[in-house]
Amino acid sequence: MTNNIEKLHKLVENFVSYEKLRRENSRKLRSLFQELQIDQKVDNLDTLLSFSAINVTGFSLQEDSFLAIHPKRYIQIIGIANGKNVNLRYFGRSEQVDEHLREKIAEFVLRWRLEKNFLGVDRYRNLLKRVES
Repeated sequence: MTNNIEKLHKLVENFVSYEKLRRENSRKLRSLFQELQIDQKVDNLDTLLSFSAINVTGFSLQEDSFLAIHPKRYIQIIGIANGKNVNLRYFGRSEQVDEHLREKIAEFVLRWRLEKNFLGVDRYRNLLKRVES
């Protein structure tokens, strides 16, 4: 009985931390959406989340070279919607963009990707419920 209670406690703890992470991610994503002025190109965050991908040019998001600039390139946030690239925001030459701004841009892209993954989990969870019923 104690083992089952411990398992249930751990399951509840994991669920609460997952939901807390999701709420915090969503809040920060909305804030960055406005702060980086992506809202000037896309009406709302739901529309942005319908994009198939969001990428950044001008610096790296790779783990081994995270935030390293690509010299003589331009920093842009690019969305992919309906198979077409959409320039969501242009920030200038990579050598001239402040590191703090690069961090904000990276955070936005990574938070968008995390939220997109949450939406995928929701979709698969709902499909599994249909299979199980």
